[in-house]
Amino acid sequence: MKKINIFTSDWDEIFYSGKNNFSNYAFPLYLFTTRLYNSLVEKGSKDVLFMSREGQFLKTLFDKYLLMRRESGIETIPIRTHYFYGSRNSIMTASMGPLETETFEHFFRFFRFFMSAKMFLYSIGFTEEQIQLVRENFGKATDKICFNFSTSRIFKRLKQNNVFRCIYDDIRTAQAKAFSAYMESFELDFIKDGVVFVDIGYHGTMQDLIFKFFDGKVNITGYFIKCRAKSSENNQKIGLLSDNNNRFLGTKITKHNSFNYEQILRADHGRCVGYDFLDSKRAGPVLDKKFNAKEIFDKFVSPIQNEILVKFERIARLSRCEENGRVCTIYYYYMVKNKSKIDYNWLLNMQDCHHDDFGYVGYPGKAFVRWLRRVVFTIKDKKFVILNKHYINKLRKAINI
Repeated sequence: MKKINIFTSDWDEIFYSGKNNFSNYAFPLYLFTTRLYNSLVEKGSKDVLFMSREGQFLKTLFDKYLLMRRESGIETIPIRTHYFYGSRNSIMTASMGPLETETFEHFFRFFRFFMSAKMFLYSIGFTEEQIQLVRENFGKATDKICFNFSTSRIFKRLKQNNVFRCIYDDIRTAQAKAFSAYMESFELDFIKDGVVFVDIGYHGTMQDLIFKFFDGKVNITGYFIKCRAKSSENNQKIGLLSDNNNRFLGTKITKHNSFNYEQILRADHGRCVGYDFLDSKRAGPVLDKKFNAKEIFDKFVSPIQNEILVKFERIARLSRCEENGRVCTIYYYYMVKNKSKIDYNWLLNMQDCHHDDFGYVGYPGKAFVRWLRRVVFTIKDKKFVILNKHYINKLRKAINI
């Protein structure tokens, strides 16, 4: 990428180092990490659970930050980090109630249009074999797409189907027991101390489902990169780079392209599809084997994450608290401005291999659709650069290094 004098030689040297422009996600991720640490200290949290899969790299960065503070002799509050295996599918299945009272609210608030019974069954934890059992009894209606599935005649009939009802009850009771045992494996007093999660965020669906699993008796706090959802007193959701209240400096910049974090923060393992007992007392996650997540991670993601980690450490050694927000915001802006064809192709490749069984979400790989997605990426970025140029200039003038 073409070098320009953005700031000072020290900061610019970090920005232009490395092979990939997206390694400069180190700037907003460092900002996220420092805000997370300060929030945990303020709250007095001693244990924090990083939600798979995006939480894997977020945990790596946070652990690095804690280690660097200790090595520098800076007073550090003891915080234990844990990796939590979960997905919207697995936690929803564990939290489902009896069919007579279950509304599937957390699913249908996002996915209700153009849905089939098959897609719905996948989303609530049914296996291929179990779906086939339902199909054999329920017929071709299993695969019929409905405009509004939640109010459709097919959904009403499905809930009355004996095969579905039997499998549904077996799944939810088994998963509830296994998930409860998995939560107990952390050996934390969630009832007394509450639960603190870290995730990429947006709506906090997994957090809502865990809150539901505990019948609202456990206080939960979620720290997200971006949060669109409203909080309640016992179920708080806080976006550390972007939230509805724009409470943090630079939010109007760092909220741009927030969905790209899903690609940058990919993990080296598949999605958690449920929980199973390891022995009579202990339970662990069951991971999706349908897609080779490790191969995708090694080929596309690992090189960028490695560069991010190097830059993250250099930023931490150079940064001073009073300038974090402005510096990281400025360099995020210039990362977007410096996007190349290589960057856009990388995003397209990552979207092409993205799949989520919650709502049966994927990206079509047809040539025209792929081209259209790239055009949308480019237009949004150019608009972002033009609209925020004045704001970035104000931030640069406000910093005195």
